[in-house]
Amino acid sequence: MDSQFRILGLDREAHAILGSHVGYENSVDAVRLPVHLHAIVSRFALSEETFVYASVDIGTTEYGCKVFRVQPLNGMMAGATFALHLKRTASMNQSLEKVVEMYRLTDRESEILKGISLGLTSKALAKRMNISPNTVNSFLRMIMIKLGVTTRAGMVGLALKDSAACDSASMRLPRRRGVGT
Repeated sequence: MDSQFRILGLDREAHAILGSHVGYENSVDAVRLPVHLHAIVSRFALSEETFVYASVDIGTTEYGCKVFRVQPLNGMMAGATFALHLKRTASMNQSLEKVVEMYRLTDRESEILKGISLGLTSKALAKRMNISPNTVNSFLRMIMIKLGVTTRAGMVGLALKDSAACDSASMRLPRRRGVGT
């Protein structure tokens, strides 16, 4: 993007992201950023920072947006030139929902997994769900068996994996001998 905040070029993914946004114009003469992205770049242009990172919503999707100052090598462009890098961020809830669906967890197991991802203890979960701490621990063991992990951290780590990996069957961890058999 040039110093007048006109887009000079897009890759295929950026075009797909911006093309689905209502405020995006796709004519040859007037390719513009959505207003909230324009505001981020405008603030960055006035700063002395080498880059800035912000979280932005485009449509119903959240993206991490990193803005850089770039120096054209050919000397053809006067003024500032900026590059934007958009990367989709997966929310914890979306990741948990994928794990729940992929491993066919029950509603109660799902509730336990969400509580663990929030850092709740077995005692706190038991109180919240109106069940005993021993019942919570039983649910935890069942979840661990289904997910093929041996710790609470392993359960949360599985949910935090890259959402692209969640879509592939290769994300399922091999079961250890003696666990769940």
